Amino acid sequence: MTTCARMVRAGKGIVRFATTISVLFITAFFFIAGSIPAQAQLNLNFKRVSVNWPTVDCYFSVVCNGTPAYGMMKSDFELYDNGQEIQNFSLTCPAPMSRCALSTALVFDASGSMTGVGNAAAISAGRAFVDVMDGVVDEATVMYFNQDVTVMQQMTTLKPMLYAAIDNLPASGQTAMWDGAFDGVIELINNGINDCRAVILLSDGYDNSSQHSMQEIADLAASNRIRVYTVGLGSSVPVTQLEQLALQTGGRFYNVANPNMLPEVYREISTIMLMGFQECRITYDATCGDGQQHAVELHMPAFCSGSDVKTRTYRAAQDSTTYTPLAVSIPDTAGFSGNTLSIPLTLETDLDGATLPPFSFTVETSQSCFSHLSFAIPAGSLLEGVPVNVSPVNGGVRMWTTERVTLDDPGTLMELRLTLATVQDTTCCDVVIRDVQFLENCYRLELQGGRVCVYPRLPEVFCDLDYPDGVRWYDSMKKYQPDPFTIKMMVFNTGNAAAENVRYRITYDSTVVTRVAPQSDTQYGTPAEIQVSGMGVAEWQMTPVYRSTDDSTLICVEAMFDNHRTITCCTKLFIAGADASLRCIITAEDIHVDSTQQLYTPEPFQLSAAVTNHGPSPLSNVTSQIVLPPELKLAGTDAPDKYIKTVLPSTIAAQTTGIVGWELAPELPYPVQALDVPVIVRTVSDQTDTSECSINVHIPAMAFPFAFALTADGPLTICEGESVTLDAGEGYRSYIWSNHEVSRTITVQSAGTYWCRVIEKTGLIGYSDTVTVTVRPAPAPAIQIIGSNPLCEGDTLTLSADPGYVSYQWNTGEDTRAIQVTKGGLYSVVVTDADGCVGGSEPVQVNMLPAPAKPFINRTGDLLSSTPAASYQWLRNYVPIPGATGQEYQLSELGAYVVEITDSNGCTARSNVIQVSVLDARKLPAAIEALDLYPNPASGQVTLYLRLPSPGYALAEVHDLLGRRILQQRLRVGINGVRATLNVEGLQPGMYFVRVSSAGSSVVRRLMLTQ
Repeated sequence: MTTCARMVRAGKGIVRFATTISVLFITAFFFIAGSIPAQAQLNLNFKRVSVNWPTVDCYFSVVCNGTPAYGMMKSDFELYDNGQEIQNFSLTCPAPMSRCALSTALVFDASGSMTGVGNAAAISAGRAFVDVMDGVVDEATVMYFNQDVTVMQQMTTLKPMLYAAIDNLPASGQTAMWDGAFDGVIELINNGINDCRAVILLSDGYDNSSQHSMQEIADLAASNRIRVYTVGLGSSVPVTQLEQLALQTGGRFYNVANPNMLPEVYREISTIMLMGFQECRITYDATCGDGQQHAVELHMPAFCSGSDVKTRTYRAAQDSTTYTPLAVSIPDTAGFSGNTLSIPLTLETDLDGATLPPFSFTVETSQSCFSHLSFAIPAGSLLEGVPVNVSPVNGGVRMWTTERVTLDDPGTLMELRLTLATVQDTTCCDVVIRDVQFLENCYRLELQGGRVCVYPRLPEVFCDLDYPDGVRWYDSMKKYQPDPFTIKMMVFNTGNAAAENVRYRITYDSTVVTRVAPQSDTQYGTPAEIQVSGMGVAEWQMTPVYRSTDDSTLICVEAMFDNHRTITCCTKLFIAGADASLRCIITAEDIHVDSTQQLYTPEPFQLSAAVTNHGPSPLSNVTSQIVLPPELKLAGTDAPDKYIKTVLPSTIAAQTTGIVGWELAPELPYPVQALDVPVIVRTVSDQTDTSECSINVHIPAMAFPFAFALTADGPLTICEGESVTLDAGEGYRSYIWSNHEVSRTITVQSAGTYWCRVIEKTGLIGYSDTVTVTVRPAPAPAIQIIGSNPLCEGDTLTLSADPGYVSYQWNTGEDTRAIQVTKGGLYSVVVTDADGCVGGSEPVQVNMLPAPAKPFINRTGDLLSSTPAASYQWLRNYVPIPGATGQEYQLSELGAYVVEITDSNGCTARSNVIQVSVLDARKLPAAIEALDLYPNPASGQVTLYLRLPSPGYALAEVHDLLGRRILQQRLRVGINGVRATLNVEGLQPGMYFVRVSSAGSSVVRRLMLTQ
């Protein structure tokens, strides 16, 4: 092994190079050649395959008798992709000793571990690399990474600016090594214009804060022909990953133990780059995008007196545009439950004698549409005589053939046999063909149609009612006719299945009519099932409730089934009014004044009512209610509230009388007056049988020996819970208050009118004036919860008390009407109204729920996925994306992405921001099925292939890096797509963007133009 070769091995150290450029070039040749056996005449070193679909690049070098060879021609090679010879390929080899213009991203570790010697060595190494640049064509950008990635100097050819950026490299923070390498590749894709593009990555430790992965960097760099040179400083570096990154991109890995050797390593890398990487490239367009692993065989059958063959593999893109389409139609079919349908699968494509290889696929449809599914090969079908295997799978069957078959004309391939399921409603299901596999790839199945509908076998019922035309009152008989009367429901079935488990229910106003028989409002049908063309019947016996006025009432009957919606028939039945049966007469005792005692006598006095039943039948539970004017009150055993009493006897026979009475007393001595006292009598069971009578009660005038005024120790209007003391004055022999208290003073907490009767020591009787005490109710504010309760951790809800109060005092100490709550607990408020009354609310319990764990976003290609949660909402640039509510989100635009999750409690949490600055070009919106742009890089002309879901129009535009539109072309897209030529001849080399728009969706592709 040569000294130079040892430099690429971990831990072997670095040997200083000679300073003359000729020696550096010669040394670089040895690196490229590697160790060659002395006996070998030809050594084909097939290094790697890079795919930028559909373009495939094969990188290799050739050594002839120990010397690198460059003068090969296409005729010296044979190329095979999965055994198929590739005739149309291009060969590019660098000229010996040629100098390649550089575009380099210098990416330095600026974490805290680089402080001191490491940082100084990095600066010296960067300056050593810039020393080799020609200052005219060679260009570089200076970047560093710690926990973030920073561009110190944009891409430039000016060496002083590069030196200044390198000299200011910092050293602090963490190590986002892979993010640094990724951003370096992006800088070269966007801004690097020279042929030889490379990232030089320096790190002294392991990554601890990146969002990108090593493999993501390797794939992106390889697909854009960018090499990555990795330099590990010291022993604490991820040697295996750094080696793999360099190997997969065509770069090299250097493990440097001594920081002082870094400048030599950077000079060596610059030498290799200046020599144009010293490797050849064969480029061709792949024709089978089957998404499978492909083997590329590179042959040199006769070169340098020898032959050699080497193999490398790559994975093809999933590009259905390269497939031969096979149109298969499945017609829309329908049938009733239990029927068996034969559905043909018809090949519409004319293969014109082509051979169809063995294939397999799965046919699925929802199990809500079928109970059994199978295949059949009918006579005369295209697969007649071809062995076909069938295996059931969940929701369908999988079939496969084992022999090739030559197909001349379109026709029926086979038949799908479906036994339709039993359904309650018309059910339609898509018939889906999936997992189509061909023994030989690059066939594409295009399914047309495919929908089966199952019609239920169901009853179809309607109803009718039989009822009297009305219920009349016959005064001569003192009864209604008909009584009882019949409500009859009839249900008819005109469908194609029995109506199962029929039940009937009658609804009515029980204050107007009542049920006599059967004992329930609901009854089961007899028969329980109404057969096709059959009838079911249900009936009830009803009786009218006695009433004094004419009325109409709605009576409805429902029929309910297990396999049919509920149906209802209603009628409005007229019921005539009847004369009231109850009559009453009132008598009352005469009231006099005892002038000696200054009292009314008798006190209390009796008022009686005689209640007579004039009806034909006994009446039970007859009640009476007295309505008193404010000048009278209940007294004796009837005080304070026996206004309603039962007439005795409790059952009044026809044409007999019952008695009821009350004890009454005047409230105050009034001037002579007559008071009307009504009494209402009714039956408890029939509120319509009501009568009213009244009497005029005469209250005589009473002379006052003397009068006096009451005094109060405060306002007569008080708040609930407060009191006021009334004082009748001193010096009297006795006191009797209107509330029956006998003290000089009374303390009042209830609203009402109050007066006092006193007797002097001489025996004279006096009456006070009447005072009215008003009690304002204490305020009882309600608390409204504005927001969710329970409360999610980190969220806020508002507690708001009723408006209109003078002041508020919460148990939290706050004194506003509404408060913000962020914690669980009991909350209450005390308020004061405009009258100064104080009252409190009922306490409100606020519960707290824990916040869900912060979600994490994982990116695989252009697919973002979140950690599991109950529901999801994706945001781009902090704006919710409509419809993006799944655990995964397919990227279609650049931007800052966040996922907000909601747990089963309704609590939310947001992820960190993931910045998407580059997209996988192969991901397309639904409105664009396929889009290819090749060659890329290109010069002169570029071919654009586009296919839409259906024929239509699209617009192709070419923009420069400043967003200016350079070229515009309108495309008419047919059923098989369109291939159009974009004439970019005359445009300056560099990066451009091609935007293709159709049906409101657009896709952007990067386009690199070269000389």
